[in-house]
Amino acid sequence: MELFGGFRLYSAERSVVRVPDRKARCLLAYLALADGPVPRIALAELLCSEGDEQDQRAALRQAVYVARRAAIRRDLIVAVQDRIGLGKASLVSDVGRFQTAIVRGDRESLDEAVELYRGPLLAGERSPSAAFEDWLAGRRSELLERVLQALLTLAARDEAAARPEHALALARRALMLDPLREDAHRQVMRSLAALGQRADALRHYEIGRQLLADELGVEPDGDTKALRDAIACGEEAGAHGANPRPAPAGRTVAPAASAADRHGTGPGGPTVVRTVPRGPTRDRGKAMVARLAGPLAALMVITAGASLWWPGRAPPAPTAVAATRAAPTGQGEAVPLAAPRLSIVVLPFDNLSGDPEQEYFADGLTDDVTIDLSRIDDSFVIARRTAVTYKSRIGSIDVREVGRELGVRYVLDGSVQRAGNRVQLNVQLVDAVTGGTLWAERFEDARDRLPILRDEVTGRIAATLRLELIEAEGRRLEHERRNRPEALDDAMHGWALLDRPYSQENLENARRLFERALTTDPDTVGALTGLAHVLEGRGASPASRERADALLRRALDLEPNRATVHFVLGQVRRSQGRLQEAADAFRTAIALDRNYARAYLKLGTTLLALGHPEQAIPLAEHAIRLSPRDPNIGECFWLIGAAHLLTGRLAEAIAMLEKARSSSPRLWYIHLNLAAAYGLAQRLDEAKRALAEHLRLRPEFRSLAAIEAAMPQFNDPAFAALRKRTFDVGVRRAGMPDS
Repeated sequence: MELFGGFRLYSAERSVVRVPDRKARCLLAYLALADGPVPRIALAELLCSEGDEQDQRAALRQAVYVARRAAIRRDLIVAVQDRIGLGKASLVSDVGRFQTAIVRGDRESLDEAVELYRGPLLAGERSPSAAFEDWLAGRRSELLERVLQALLTLAARDEAAARPEHALALARRALMLDPLREDAHRQVMRSLAALGQRADALRHYEIGRQLLADELGVEPDGDTKALRDAIACGEEAGAHGANPRPAPAGRTVAPAASAADRHGTGPGGPTVVRTVPRGPTRDRGKAMVARLAGPLAALMVITAGASLWWPGRAPPAPTAVAATRAAPTGQGEAVPLAAPRLSIVVLPFDNLSGDPEQEYFADGLTDDVTIDLSRIDDSFVIARRTAVTYKSRIGSIDVREVGRELGVRYVLDGSVQRAGNRVQLNVQLVDAVTGGTLWAERFEDARDRLPILRDEVTGRIAATLRLELIEAEGRRLEHERRNRPEALDDAMHGWALLDRPYSQENLENARRLFERALTTDPDTVGALTGLAHVLEGRGASPASRERADALLRRALDLEPNRATVHFVLGQVRRSQGRLQEAADAFRTAIALDRNYARAYLKLGTTLLALGHPEQAIPLAEHAIRLSPRDPNIGECFWLIGAAHLLTGRLAEAIAMLEKARSSSPRLWYIHLNLAAAYGLAQRLDEAKRALAEHLRLRPEFRSLAAIEAAMPQFNDPAFAALRKRTFDVGVRRAGMPDS
């Protein structure tokens, strides 16, 4: 069982065992970390915070049943009188191995421990109750502290063994986990000084000092200041000690208490551990790293002259074009830094009017766009706190210099200006390597609509950049023509092809890229979801759909909170005719990324197939507002036209379907719906031409029976009742037979 970085359960043959119920996963994780069997009542309260004792026990029984059934082993969970535990003789967890390695404490064991720590305990899992969340917060803090101590202990040993480059890499890894850890900052400073990079060590001190001031409102402690002074004077960097010290004041580390003690099952009675406030952000460490992404990038570039990876491990092949950053290394040369593919900074929007009201609008817009862009899968967005440092230089910034300084590929900037009673907003996306503009847009509205305009513009920018960034990277990858493909690059390139105007060639090329990515790395989530998306498409066989299901199960195991995974899950469920499940999946994708334009479109398509055309129209219209330049926007026009067709509004249906045909002429179902609309309107010549074009594109769909057999998503009774009165009548008039 793996619990670091998420939940994964494996069979004896190391195949993934899917546990579909959240409470069952939480139950297994809790029992795996408990000191022994736990009273049923305590487990029931952990898994269900609502209802009476009977409801809570019912929730526990259901979780036990699901866990046993998923693992196909009834002895996985054992009951001893009124207590429940795991049959641990055959169950090994990564957390258990981690704790054993920490206790042993030798070099090999500590190396094993830090490799086992792949992220916070149960990352991505939503707590079933406040009590479980309290327990989870305490264990996460405890385990984080232990891995930090292990990293810094190893770094101290490497420093003592005169291996400063290894110590530097270890301290850097500790800072990625906790950017406010002063003993890790001191280790970085000592290692840099030992490498002869005293200027970098002093610069690291200044950036670390600013972090502590911004986040905790404190100054570095006496040891850190003394180390800075010693390095500035050229004294021995190690004179002030290398042993790990406690975490700085202001941060709480949970005591190492047993699970039984935390829930009143141990000798000490009931104890409440509340080290992290409850709220929407449950993983405080991850949130902190995200918030400090910009300052961290500045910290890490100082260490670019040394190994940035685990000592002894061969660094992975670069997956990004190297940006050159003029960072001092002691010899004055420029340091190459690999910029992540979807890396971007949102510069503060410039208020050109001098109006304080618009200043607030510009600042708020910068914040909102930064947050929304961070929801794009695989994106790296520089934190607002770093971006705002460029505000005084707005108007004279060289975006290529910004790209080099922050290690990003793209820069988004804009301006706000009042023109009479109206406000103009100009936005542009710039390639930070070439300085060329990739996309630009102007928004204009009445000044009194600023609050509404802020939401509309934010969503529009985020949704558009989802397409623009991926397309830009797709073009870049095509031009690179690398001999050694990387899984992440191939997956991104494949998705760029899927976002282009529909063609069979793009589908086949995308499939080839996804397959190659999975050959390189079978756990590439973008490739798993991309291949599932392709497999559910044209001519999907039962075997293809079965494989798509398997790919999605793996993707969900790896990244359950990735919007694209749920979007593709909705696509597959819709093609299988499991429409309610599809609608739920699309709603989940939207909850994870509120600007996912295509998820709104496909939710509307699903509701149409459930017999709710009136609900489909506003969803399609919202998708258009979010992404008016979508290369496949014809699907949105088709959905609106089809909804009008089913409700008998023929003029509106024909207008929208003709617009859809102009935008996406290769989509067969647009021509088929046009044939139906023209037929109902008695425009029979046009109906026959539209039907002929449909048959040219999809000759296998020569009859209504053939369509019904191949597309179970359109056989819902409510939809069928609407269709028989409208669509079926129209295509018959156009010349399509029933069978």
